[in-house]
Amino acid sequence: MRRHLHALAAERTVVGALGAAAALAAAVGPATGADEAPDIVAATHDADPLLAIGAIHALAGAPGPIADDALLGLLHAGDGWRREHAAWAIGGRAPVAAATARLLEMAAAGGFAGMLAQRSLGRQALRTGGELRDPVTAALAETGAPQVRARLVETLGLDPAHEATDALTRIALDADGEDSAVRSAAVAALGDRGGAGSRATLVGLAASSDEQVAPQAVLALLDASPQRPPAGDRPPGLAIAQLFLHADLDPGLTRAGIGDTGGIASLLVLLGEALAATPGVARVLTLSRGAGTDALADALWPREEGASFGAVPMPPSPMRDAWEHRVVVERGIRRQLRAQGPFDVIHLRMGDVGTLAAARVARDLGIPVVFTAAPDPHATLDALGELDEDARHALGARDAAEHWWFRARLVERLTRESAGLAVMPREDAMREIPRLLGVDPQSLAARAAVIPEGVHAGSLRRARADARRAEAGAPVPVLDDLGRRIAAMPEARRALPLLVTVGRLAAAKGTDRIVEAWAGDAGLRARTNLVIVGGDLEEPSPEERETLAAIDAALVRHPEAGAGLVMLGHRPHLDAMRVLARAAEGDGAYVCGSAKEEYGLAIVEALGAGLVAVAPEVGGPATYIDAANGVLVDGTRAESIREGIHHALTLAPVPGRAEASRAAVLGEMTIERMAGRLVELYLQVAPEVPVGTPAAAGG
Repeated sequence: MRRHLHALAAERTVVGALGAAAALAAAVGPATGADEAPDIVAATHDADPLLAIGAIHALAGAPGPIADDALLGLLHAGDGWRREHAAWAIGGRAPVAAATARLLEMAAAGGFAGMLAQRSLGRQALRTGGELRDPVTAALAETGAPQVRARLVETLGLDPAHEATDALTRIALDADGEDSAVRSAAVAALGDRGGAGSRATLVGLAASSDEQVAPQAVLALLDASPQRPPAGDRPPGLAIAQLFLHADLDPGLTRAGIGDTGGIASLLVLLGEALAATPGVARVLTLSRGAGTDALADALWPREEGASFGAVPMPPSPMRDAWEHRVVVERGIRRQLRAQGPFDVIHLRMGDVGTLAAARVARDLGIPVVFTAAPDPHATLDALGELDEDARHALGARDAAEHWWFRARLVERLTRESAGLAVMPREDAMREIPRLLGVDPQSLAARAAVIPEGVHAGSLRRARADARRAEAGAPVPVLDDLGRRIAAMPEARRALPLLVTVGRLAAAKGTDRIVEAWAGDAGLRARTNLVIVGGDLEEPSPEERETLAAIDAALVRHPEAGAGLVMLGHRPHLDAMRVLARAAEGDGAYVCGSAKEEYGLAIVEALGAGLVAVAPEVGGPATYIDAANGVLVDGTRAESIREGIHHALTLAPVPGRAEASRAAVLGEMTIERMAGRLVELYLQVAPEVPVGTPAAAGG
């Protein structure tokens, strides 16, 4: 054990520390001696966050009161990241009264730490068969705040004991003494439990005059009901579910570019249609955010069409802050998969609360998981290289803000355990993923397929035709809007090539760095206009406001740039492609300011439109950007982006380049081709599914 502690302390990289911490945790167990525990305890208080975090998780495996007392102390630590990791790690141990009380305090406070505490309390309650009713009752006696009480009641719902059911029933029926939010939490928990008593209570509450409790009772009744077998013979073909909870999706992609609704949202809507049209597929359900009324309609009238959407109700919040809604998200996903199932496979992407919740539901329902194994956040952490002392000590605060250790472990676990893996193209992907994620290369190779994301060929062709129609004077609203804004510029600017960037106004997309790169160079300003497509400019989210403030700051530094900047805000997906096509007609260029892109669908769409692209050197773009169609840059630096734009503008007018770029995308990088490859992977995961006609791999 001490050897592993020393190895972790000596590790100079974050990815190496993740591996060393896993080895340390594996070395600590019931046989760990009482003389060894103090060394682990001392390491949990070390100033080095990598050593301390690894030691906290190792300590959770050590037997005896020394570890119990130390973990209880860590739950009260001054550093938020130590408290969070202690709340996470303690879930693997038998409950201790003082620790349970502290975990309930954390759960009641919400946030990411509250999710970890609640999750650990639930794990302990399942193993012990209860023991949450009395401590939750004591905690409820100490607070009258409805939201705090609601979180405590939600936590009580994780206790499987009959005594907890009785307490939840009393709270649900207490119309005089409890706020609607608290009663609704109890109602939802009763739906998870089922049983004749709970169903009878819910039937009565469904007729309540309380506008919050009654609809929750109807949903809970559905949750409490036995799963209905599908009516009639099942049609041949795969039943596929996929998940995107960052936004409320619709077939027209009308909210593209708002908040968290970025390129992956556009991809999944179009991919659902392409999958449903692929031989071997019966139906595709895309789960996204939605209203409770939509979720109710979905559950009562399951969709029969090939590609459909299912609503998962959850409180409004950016996805990065949605961890505290894990129980609500899990409940909504389970309801959809039960009501609209059975499903042969569910495809999960990203290390977020939706994936965390859906993986558990899939395990409970016996649905095989295909996971997109992108090394995130590992690749970003790996790029830090060897850490000096200051950078190492800053990782604790960074973990508290970004939860990178938890997300890394989630991605590693799903990569190890999923039945199939879709790997994004990147240089040496099949070697880098085992190195970064610590998975066995042979296991990865046996379950994985490298599958590029694809563009919608029909949309590309339509966008190009519309750009040409607009050039001839036909009305195309988004291009008319762009034309009016350009016409209002000084005359010398009106015929300049367009630099275009499309995407969310999020820090990760680096839109402000693009503005700085362009605005800070008098030569670029003089020879191009910059068009930004994306973001809610009328009612921006907090993250969008941060990016808009950074853009404004760049314009203050370079006031002359304002005359050549057009901010179109969010537009439907097809409108964004029309803007790309318009820029391609005038020897413009596409610019991506991300530090990395796992693949970069918008970049591929720009290439398909005929634009030369400036793209980040980290991630997938290096697999399809070459010296003829674009430039790879360090997306973290405005200077590198600026140099890339200058180079791209020299490539734009090269004869034949645009045609070759369009042909390459339409030949190899379409969404239809992506769908065919995915179906091949899904059939490997679910080989017993009768598909009728074999799946096609082409586009």
